[in-house]
Amino acid sequence: MENLNLNFEKYRTENENLKRFFRETNPKNSKMVGLKNSIKTINSIQTKIERGFLLSEINDILRYTILLDENNYRTDVLTVENAMLNRGLKLIEKRDWWKTEKLTGYQGINENWKIENIIFEVQFHTQKSYGIKSENHTAYENFRIGLDMESNLSKMVKNWHGYNL
Repeated sequence: MENLNLNFEKYRTENENLKRFFRETNPKNSKMVGLKNSIKTINSIQTKIERGFLLSEINDILRYTILLDENNYRTDVLTVENAMLNRGLKLIEKRDWWKTEKLTGYQGINENWKIENIIFEVQFHTQKSYGIKSENHTAYENFRIGLDMESNLSKMVKNWHGYNL
């Protein structure tokens, strides 16, 4: 646990740096949400480690959600991505769930970025997609751990039905 505590301080410092960066560089009409939960707790990290993950495999210890205007969504995603690239961050993975069907119906863009030895997640949503994601949170958590999977999947798909950019 001591090694995790030492690493956690590094994450805490980078979390503050990244929050400041996003506040300074995000598009004018964007909004950051969930900043109180932008860093996982040590207990949450420890739970993932106990489930078999290596610390280096946990890509959402730091997670940022940016709400963008539907009319400028794609342009604003590129603006944020370019700002991160110009800062020296490296894009590791991009999943565009608007273009690729996901079993749960989820819509949004999720990206993994790397700065030094820290991998973090950035989620891009519209106000509506974030609302649906939030509404589906409990169903998703239950589905993920195998509780009443059919009912929870049905609820999520129903909530996403008909929404796309």
